[in-house]
Amino acid sequence: MATRQKELARSGNGPSEAQATSPASGAQTGKNGLDPSKQVERWYAANDEYLAVGLHWLRLLLAGDQAELPQALVRLRVAEAAEPAPAAIVLSHNLGLSQFERDTLLLCAALELDTRIAGLCAQAQDDPAKPYPTFALALSLFDEPAWDIVSPDRPLRYWRLIDIHQPGVTPLTAAALRADERIVHYLKGLNTLDDRFEALLTPMNGNSGLRAAGRGGEHTLPPTQHAMAEEIVHELHRAVVAGRQPAVQLTGPHAASKRLIAGQVAALLGVQPHNLSAETLPANVSPLGRQSTIQASYNVGRAFGCDAVKV
Repeated sequence: MATRQKELARSGNGPSEAQATSPASGAQTGKNGLDPSKQVERWYAANDEYLAVGLHWLRLLLAGDQAELPQALVRLRVAEAAEPAPAAIVLSHNLGLSQFERDTLLLCAALELDTRIAGLCAQAQDDPAKPYPTFALALSLFDEPAWDIVSPDRPLRYWRLIDIHQPGVTPLTAAALRADERIVHYLKGLNTLDDRFEALLTPMNGNSGLRAAGRGGEHTLPPTQHAMAEEIVHELHRAVVAGRQPAVQLTGPHAASKRLIAGQVAALLGVQPHNLSAETLPANVSPLGRQSTIQASYNVGRAFGCDAVKV
């Protein structure tokens, strides 16, 4: 397992060693003095435990097994409080999900993670034609239900964390729900780039960080710009601890220097920088903007730069 986790970290499919405490952490040194690779291993174990406990709780809840439910709920809340935090908790915090919304998202993702969930959903809804979650099921199943979960302004729909299949005249509350594919991957700890960005992003030169760090090449950063890169990394770490997802803007006329600074920041964070040209953005950037915010919330081991254009 450790070998697989190190491969995932190197490929960007898991938290990088510079982000080893969790997908939302940017700390370069592990807590309790642990080696970063051990932090990666510990995070995967904690995340897997959270999902296993959560799926067990959902199965009991859907089956109406009242005898074991209280203990299963206690185990789930303990798993939610683990440090480093499971992916679902990080996402919930960053995007403002309530406990009810987080439980609903877990139910939607569970359909992909556990083959028993579909049959239990049909059983809970007393309808073999409904082997899937619905808003109505969530409202009847979980504690502290809130009707506004169906609103397009609430996180599940606003951030498109779930897909709604609503054919014909099917009521919204009875429509089939599924977690977005990217969300399911993230909850499992597979931190890949959203394929909706693939056509718009260009990987920046992977050696730029090495050159900026003074390990070869002709474009070595001067001390002032090197210090600026280190200060940016420091502020990013502080922001992560405070639960914020900041944007960093580098100003000035010299694009090459800004790219070198960005490359150094990426090297210090252990991430792969990508370039997003404003010229490639679609006319309606609202859906893309929402996805980019989610992508930033994943903090999946990639940094983004944007070439500005005059409009």
